[in-house]
Amino acid sequence: MNNLADSLPDPARTRAVLIGVSSYDHLEDLPAVHNNIKALQRFLTSADGWELPSSNCSFLAHPRTPSDIMTVLQEASSEARDTLLVYYAGHGVLDDELRFYVSLENSKADEPWSCVSYEWIGRSLAHSPAPRRIAILDSCFSGRVHRGTMSAASGAVRAQTAARGAVVLTSARDDRVALAPPGEKYTAFTGELLTVLREGIPEGPPVISVDRAYEHVKNALAARGRPRPDRTGSDTAGRLILARNRAFTLGRATPTQVPFTEVLRNLALRLGIGSAAEPPMPKPHDLLVIGGRYAVDGLVGSGGMGSVYRAKDQLLGRVVAIKSLRRDLSEDSTLPLILRDEARAVAMLNHPAIAGVHDFVEGDEGNFIVMEYVYGENLMAVLRRGRISPLESVALLRVVLDALKHAHESGIINCDIKPGNIMLTPDGRVKVLDFGVASLADNPRQGVHSTEWSIVGTPSYMPPEAIRGEAPTLHRDLYGAGVTLYELLTGRQPFHDTGSAYKIFHAITSLPVPPPSSVNPLLDPACDSVLLKSLAQNPADRFQDAAGMKAALEAISWSPHVYEDPTVMSDEIQPTSDSEQMGNSRTSDA
Repeated sequence: MNNLADSLPDPARTRAVLIGVSSYDHLEDLPAVHNNIKALQRFLTSADGWELPSSNCSFLAHPRTPSDIMTVLQEASSEARDTLLVYYAGHGVLDDELRFYVSLENSKADEPWSCVSYEWIGRSLAHSPAPRRIAILDSCFSGRVHRGTMSAASGAVRAQTAARGAVVLTSARDDRVALAPPGEKYTAFTGELLTVLREGIPEGPPVISVDRAYEHVKNALAARGRPRPDRTGSDTAGRLILARNRAFTLGRATPTQVPFTEVLRNLALRLGIGSAAEPPMPKPHDLLVIGGRYAVDGLVGSGGMGSVYRAKDQLLGRVVAIKSLRRDLSEDSTLPLILRDEARAVAMLNHPAIAGVHDFVEGDEGNFIVMEYVYGENLMAVLRRGRISPLESVALLRVVLDALKHAHESGIINCDIKPGNIMLTPDGRVKVLDFGVASLADNPRQGVHSTEWSIVGTPSYMPPEAIRGEAPTLHRDLYGAGVTLYELLTGRQPFHDTGSAYKIFHAITSLPVPPPSSVNPLLDPACDSVLLKSLAQNPADRFQDAAGMKAALEAISWSPHVYEDPTVMSDEIQPTSDSEQMGNSRTSDA
């Protein structure tokens, strides 16, 4: 299986149906069409393409009856569980109501009943269980499938396929002609598409989405004065990964090449990070209003010191997160002050990768922090969804390090950097959450860090000096960032199998960190020096600031591939407890 199996379609669960009519009984022959489908078949079954087994890539070169197409298509549609690709090249035919038909070897231009209505092809796409569905039509008049002049039934099919993640590319717009240039090996549209698939896009991202391929083909055709193609489908469908970018992967990624924002958008799409749909308002009889304006909608999560709720700001109409202390802890007169200190600390920060504080409420109901509500999933949940490539891991960490740089320059130390406190949103943004055990750099012995007899944080992500009870410094955050990156790259924490908190503390303070390449041999050994430096026992031996750690990561040429390592499985990732997810655990000194 190729290294981009988690980005490209899964070969075993994907079906492709390639239909091409190059010779006709009554219409002009199109010899380039045969070359089209043979080249596409080679790409889809090759190691450089989708690596489809030949049995999963149907090749229909001489269809003469509708059943020749529809029988194969219906079977592929029902079997596909990851991706369904349908490609057609040949003459297109319109009936007197301008509905589009694909032609067969014995079709006639003035007899649409001798062809196959695209409506039936669209129905097969709509009814397939495959979450990713792509139709490519290289034919005159094929642009009619995008328009509203087809029957009501076919309109419903279009709506269904768009809603469920299908995308349709056509070589023509409206009822215009496509082009099969005389003397050229391929038709105009498919020829440019094959160039993108086989050669890639110079200075493009590591993978090519449907939309990026479409835009490149459209621009290439326009530059040659050839007919403009068209595209329809949902936005998410257009971000489906179509191919590895050969122009990118011929060399390894350098810092100036890496389109980190696109890497993260593609990661969120590939892993199916949740929708950002706004939650409904709570029903009136369920209404719990805090501070006279925040209507609580539901519980987000609970931890060692408190809970986070989702709520609707009735004044401004936005969704917010509300953090409160556990009722039994709120009776401790010092802890509400800690909650207020957290609110003040985060309110000092203004960075797009740090979830902001909107308000602090003190009243009869208790004390509450009102924060930005971040849609998406934390990185612990992301890890459980599937493997993450080294390039994706670095893309995530560089945003976290940018956020830490801003926090440290503002005098704030987070003290609990870990995957459970880092969110990935559906559009690929990264947010650092939870400054509940934060410390002020110029007064580190305040709040929960006021004494050396308590250890505050999540054991597996704490550096040796924190376990020894020393006052927090920015090196604590960089250590947590190092453990987080280690976990992203290998699927496990450095001391993942040590058991109890006491054994974890002993390992962190006494044992050498296993090099990440010893856990995942497919990692570039160059990453060992960066990770081992970030996890050094002595803070003085670590990176001295977030910018330095970020620069060291970007100096390595990270592979864009998702590694395929049998020793790194999602079920080996150590689950994070509820208290760890909240980042507010408070542990007595062991």
